[in-house]
Amino acid sequence: MESNPISQQFPLQLGGDRTIDDMVRAGNYDGVHSYINQEKFPLEMHDPVEVVVVLIDLGRIAPSAEAVEEFSRRGLRRPTHEEAVYFGVQYPDVQRHRPIVWPHEPFLHADGSSRVLVHFGGIGYRTLDLFWDSSWGAYCLFAGIRV
Repeated sequence: MESNPISQQFPLQLGGDRTIDDMVRAGNYDGVHSYINQEKFPLEMHDPVEVVVVLIDLGRIAPSAEAVEEFSRRGLRRPTHEEAVYFGVQYPDVQRHRPIVWPHEPFLHADGSSRVLVHFGGIGYRTLDLFWDSSWGAYCLFAGIRV
């Protein structure tokens, strides 16, 4: 019998006229991948909207595709890069406990690899990285979106 993955929920306010560069600065990260900028990950102005970020713990090593399948079962959708950067600003301490994988449509890196945003952290540091979209450790959480 398959167990139901554990989840946590966080309301998230989006919108306004901030660029991803503004959001990265507001996130006050200790490290940010150099590709995470307005040129490669543009944010567009729009009216404020609220979504709910649902962090799913699959409890096993799993690729992003399995997380997206779980999102489908729960009536969730894939996140966007906008939701990832807003989450880092509004909930800065959540990533200190476990990495958060944002399985948005992957970004094609200059080296040919597909990558997604990941929040890493621990005691005393927080990072926003652009990591190879592959299998993720059992300790990772996956961010899905309820609208």
